[in-house]
Amino acid sequence: MDQEKRFDMLAELVEVFESFLNRRGINIPNEDKKQSDHPCNIYGMDFGELTGGVEDVLIRHGLLDYAFDDMEASVWNQLCRIIREQFPSCAVSLIGNRRFTDAVLSDLYLTSGWRRTGACSDADIVNSVQRVVSQSICNTYPV
Repeated sequence: MDQEKRFDMLAELVEVFESFLNRRGINIPNEDKKQSDHPCNIYGMDFGELTGGVEDVLIRHGLLDYAFDDMEASVWNQLCRIIREQFPSCAVSLIGNRRFTDAVLSDLYLTSGWRRTGACSDADIVNSVQRVVSQSICNTYPV
């Protein structure tokens, strides 16, 4: 499935939730929506969070694959290998957690410059994993 179809499918699934909320008369307060006249109930960061959550569920159940470009795929494979080697007791739960892996890839992007160079070192990946795990928002990762 190409990226456009993938996004359309995820947006359509979120629209199911939005229709449900609208039928029940439930309005979700949203700071992003305050700055817009957009009529959607699920908007901005809320929309992104829900599409990401739906995508995670579909990936965990084997209904969707991770979507990466070639450079991300290379770093993703390197990340999986390192997690299996360095954190064997929790490798499956870490690799299967899209929020965790996205956070590591974002950290790598910000700290190692892998998008400019096309590669990053094993040490960069280990450091990113440790930084993500140490952040309070990610304190439930069992490393």
